[in-house]
Amino acid sequence: MTRTLLCATALTGAALLGGCATITSGTTQNIAVNTTPTEASCTLTREGQVIAEVNPTPASVEVDRTRQDILVTCDKEGFETGESVLVSGTEGSTYGNILAGGLIGAAIDQGSGAVNKYPSAANVVLTPISQPTTDPAATGEGEPTS
Repeated sequence: MTRTLLCATALTGAALLGGCATITSGTTQNIAVNTTPTEASCTLTREGQVIAEVNPTPASVEVDRTRQDILVTCDKEGFETGESVLVSGTEGSTYGNILAGGLIGAAIDQGSGAVNKYPSAANVVLTPISQPTTDPAATGEGEPTS
């Protein structure tokens, strides 16, 4: 093979392999949203924009993969608002794509969001709202004074 033909074949192969994470992992991801206790209402936001809602928990939502983290905020009557942050990480197939597809594949995956991934689940624990006690003995009221 001539050097030109070899280079052309290599470039064509790299272009065909480009976007491997886009193909193997996709540009969206399902995330399970769980709360303790269940039956809560949750909102997923990214950069201040609502991207998904779950009502009631548990349930799964599909989100686009991006570099930005997702804030999960959950509410339930009688409980304090709970939050969890889903940190955007790097999809493992990205590294293989850089080796196999080079800059073309990496650029395709970066542009599509396929290089990113989130944890597979958001688990939010809601704390009961403490009720003020009305028992005088518990508050120290009603005790004799000297």
